[in-house]
Amino acid sequence: MANTKENLAKTAFKKGHDPRRNTTGENRGHRSFESDFNHVCEKIAKQNKISFSDAREQLMLVGYKMAKEGSFSFWEYIHSHLYGKPQANLDVKLSSNIPADVKQKVADAIYEHLDQGGDNSGV
Repeated sequence: MANTKENLAKTAFKKGHDPRRNTTGENRGHRSFESDFNHVCEKIAKQNKISFSDAREQLMLVGYKMAKEGSFSFWEYIHSHLYGKPQANLDVKLSSNIPADVKQKVADAIYEHLDQGGDNSGV
């Protein structure tokens, strides 16, 4: 088939919506973790005759139980792939208006609290 103007006009993308145009940038048939996870939840719900949200909750509870027992990887994997990873960098700058003696008093109080066996959950 020769590349004539007629053939090019037939195969060229049309203006506006064209079903052949890949607007997502993913390969056709690409499945994300979220779609696979939802598919598994639907299967579990159907097999156990429960709702989709109950099946999803059950899987989250299994992940939570495993995390409490020390296997955090399942929980971390689910959350990072469904909800995205939290931002890793945090830029905190203290105001330069705080006097140096106040900064030192705060630091001394924190160290004293920790030296006395206090936990750092409230710090």
